[in-house]
Amino acid sequence: MSMVPAASVLEDRDGPYVLVVDSEDKVQVRRIETDEKTATGWAVTSGVTPGDLIIVSGIQKVRPGMVVAPQQQTAAGS
Repeated sequence: MSMVPAASVLEDRDGPYVLVVDSEDKVQVRRIETDEKTATGWAVTSGVTPGDLIIVSGIQKVRPGMVVAPQQQTAAGS
């Protein structure tokens, strides 16, 4: 199980998803299954793995297939 920030989880008629950056720096939609919501994020039971680059900010500016220049941030408290 992984935790993802609440701001990164989007939802449409097919259910919840996140936008991830693949090895070629392209944006991809990744369908997820969620469990509990906490004050800061969602527990995700499938769809993401540790090390996946999940888009948290600027979500409204990107579309699947776009090439982006990801900037990694550490989790709060790290």
